[in-house]
Amino acid sequence: MKGVLMDTVRVFLSEEDGAITADWVVMSSAVVGLGLAVTAVVSGGAEDLSGDLQTALAQTDIAGVPGGGEVDRRALILAMTFGAGYPSAEAALDHFDRIMETLTDAQIRNRHRSWSRALADPTHPNHARAADRLAVFALALEARGLEPHGGY
Repeated sequence: MKGVLMDTVRVFLSEEDGAITADWVVMSSAVVGLGLAVTAVVSGGAEDLSGDLQTALAQTDIAGVPGGGEVDRRALILAMTFGAGYPSAEAALDHFDRIMETLTDAQIRNRHRSWSRALADPTHPNHARAADRLAVFALALEARGLEPHGGY
């Protein structure tokens, strides 16, 4: 009996099959731990870099922007970031320039109010572009130093 028990233990210890799940759990835990350690080390530098980039972009005039003013830069960034329904940033700036040159203060305020209403009405045919166009007219109001209509 003693020999049979020893043979069973010896066979058990020499087997290389089975219990592979435990190995994978240990290896997966090590990989996750390594990933967390790398994230902790890199995150501080990434935050510093993104802050530096934001500061640099805020202080840099964008080449090719007419007038180089703050409103033009914001219109360009708006067009590039959100699309605003324009085919290009230049098209957005052209539209913004036409707004500033051709519309009166009252017309700009009325268009701002119209896009506000379109944004509030999900059934409006131009609801999808209302938020972006509203932002463009908000820039025009800001450029003219105007307040929007009081009652919407």
